[in-house]
Order: sequence, then structure tokens, then C-alpha cells
Amino acid sequence: MRTLFLAMTLLAFLAACTFGIAADTQPAKDFLATLKPSQQIVLKEVADKYEITVIETENPLSHVVVEVGPNNVVVRDFGGLIERRIPVYSIKAIVTIKAQVQ
Repeated sequence: MRTLFLAMTLLAFLAACTFGIAADTQPAKDFLATLKPSQQIVLKEVADKYEITVIETENPLSHVVVEVGPNNVVVRDFGGLIERRIPVYSIKAIVTIKAQVQ
């Protein structure tokens, strides 16, 4: 009886851990929806995470979005020398600044 209880407890624990890990590995579907390829962005590192700022402007910004995947985003710097593949878990925030209407 004790062995059966121990086995059931272990099985329940493993099931809970598996479902918890599966939920953590799938990003929110709309998290990267604001990013589009060829979009100009500003990339800033804040506390070991990246903050991506989208500004509606005609002026060139520090980085450009190359590719948007389900779990990462690829950005290239303004000079075209450095290309970064940033996983979703390394992105702190995506900030959008709208152009001022006059």
C-alpha cells in the first residue's frame, strides 16, 4: 500500500512538472505580433534582457528586424555587421511609440 501511494505521488509530481514546463516553453501568440521584417527598431539591453522599441519615423534607427519566428526574432544592426537571434525569453518588453499627430 505504501509503495502504491509513493508511486502515485511520484506520477502526479512528474505530470505537474511536465505540464508546467510545456506551458513555459510556448510563448504567447501575440507577443511578437507587432514586429515585422524590415521594420526599424531600437534595441536596448536592460538587466540582461532586451527591450525592443518600435518608433514610427522615417529616420533610420539602430536596428532592423530581419526575421520573426514563433520563439525568436532576428535583428541586424544599422551597419549590417552584427545579426542577433533573440529568443522570446530574453525579451523584456516590446514598446511601440506612435508618431505624433499634428
